[in-house]
Amino acid sequence: DVVLYTSLMKLYSKQGDLNSVVTCFSKLVSDGLEPDVIAYNTLIDAYCKHGTIDNATEALEDMKSSGLQPDVWTYSTLIKLYSRKG
Repeated sequence: DVVLYTSLMKLYSKQGDLNSVVTCFSKLVSDGLEPDVIAYNTLIDAYCKHGTIDNATEALEDMKSSGLQPDVWTYSTLIKLYSRKG
């Protein structure tokens, strides 16, 4: 279920394992589950922790195109990344 995948993504992110976060997110989708705002936020946060602006922005666009509304946490995470990158 989405909660389990998101929990695994958070664990991988805390360990600094971006590849596993992305793989887990991809597996969530390939298993026919629909990511929720929390799953997308976790993915965006992992990209931001690694400074990958393009990937974080792409995930945000995917989130919006899937019909989900970014929340304050989503934008706060991105603002932190943009302020660090200049």
